[in-house]
Amino acid sequence: MSQYLRQELHGLLESVDKAHIPEMYAYVKEFGGYFKRFNGGLLSPWINPFRDGGVMDLHARTTLTFFEVRNFLLIFLSEMN
Repeated sequence: MSQYLRQELHGLLESVDKAHIPEMYAYVKEFGGYFKRFNGGLLSPWINPFRDGGVMDLHARTTLTFFEVRNFLLIFLSEMN
């Protein structure tokens, strides 16, 4: 996994799409625990798909990338079992 991140993280950061935020936000809320209480943080300007939150800054891109990598890891690990 660390090899994958070393090779792919820069591309993931560059390619995240703010259009995915509403769906990712809903998915993250389903995790429970801390994520159940997650209010969107740096992604909150883009949670509502009918409102243009403007251009994503590096912090918002990093947050969305974190959730996308976490999602990938969950899928990857579930396929290994």
